[in-house]
Amino acid sequence: MCSAGAIRFGDHLDLRQCRQLIDSLAKCSLPFQCAHGRPSLAPVINLNTLAKRCPSLATPFPHLTALKLKLNANRHN
Repeated sequence: MCSAGAIRFGDHLDLRQCRQLIDSLAKCSLPFQCAHGRPSLAPVINLNTLAKRCPSLATPFPHLTALKLKLNANRHN
């Protein structure tokens, strides 16, 4: 991977590019890391909303893998 073509802070993305980015991240095994292994973003979860939508996932320490699987399953339905 090369960071020369990376999206940088302040870059303007249109709706198509945003959707393409999210779809590409969903296919990555490590979507929250840059090519050098550093964090590239921080997931933000509203735990109150999580508890209402997915009571089985609402724990003091959210299982992000389980949440990702649930979101992917909902996306395909």
